[in-house]
Parts: sequence; structure tokens; C-alpha cells
Amino acid sequence: MVRTLRKCLAVLVLTAVASPSWAVVTIEHQPIDCIVRNTHAKVEARYAPESVAQKRVYFRAPGTDDFYWVELAGDPGATPSAFLPKPHPTTESIEYYLQGEVSAADRAQTERFSPVVSTMTFCQNEAKNF
Repeated sequence: MVRTLRKCLAVLVLTAVASPSWAVVTIEHQPIDCIVRNTHAKVEARYAPESVAQKRVYFRAPGTDDFYWVELAGDPGATPSAFLPKPHPTTESIEYYLQGEVSAADRAQTERFSPVVSTMTFCQNEAKNF
């Protein structure tokens, strides 16, 4: 019985040592509620861990099949950001989500967001448009 217990403990210790350490990717993002027509919406997000190499925002017009993406970038210590293309004049809203990837096995993505596209020269919130 003692030998069996020692063998089990040895297997558990070897398994724990041999298992890779997985990085849990987290994305912190304040969703955009509104985009002013004829402007590029700025998307910002903080990623953890620092080793997240691929930081993207995927976007599309509702009712279309394909998502397009742009990379988020920034200086060390700054919040990574990207600018979305200007919405088409007839677009009333967009869909977007953010994704971060350390490796093929370590990735995360946010829920999908659907900001409206304002026909006015402003939004009624504090959306960041440039």
C-alpha cells in the first residue's frame, strides 16, 4: 500500500512539473456606443499578460459575412489602440470585438459590440472619434 501511494505521488509530481503553464489572456475594454459618420473611431484596450503578441479588433457591417481586422498598437506603457475605417454613408451600425493571442492555445476575445453610426456631427456620449 505504501509503495502504491509513493508511485501515485511520483506520478502527480511529474505531471505537475511536466504540465505547461498556461497564460490566461484578459482584455479590458470600454465599449464604444456611437461612431460619428465620416470619422475613424478609436478603439482602445488593455491586454494581459504583457506577452500578448497579437492584439486585434475585428469589425464588420451587420448583415455581412466577413469580419475585417486591424492591429492595436502603442508605445510601451501606453494603452494599445487602433482606428477603424470610416463607416460607409449608408451604414447605421457596426459590429466589433477584440481578440488577444499569446499562442494558438492562449487567446481570448470579448463579446461583440454594436455601436450606432450617428448621422449628426456628434454622438450623445463620449465616443472617441477622430
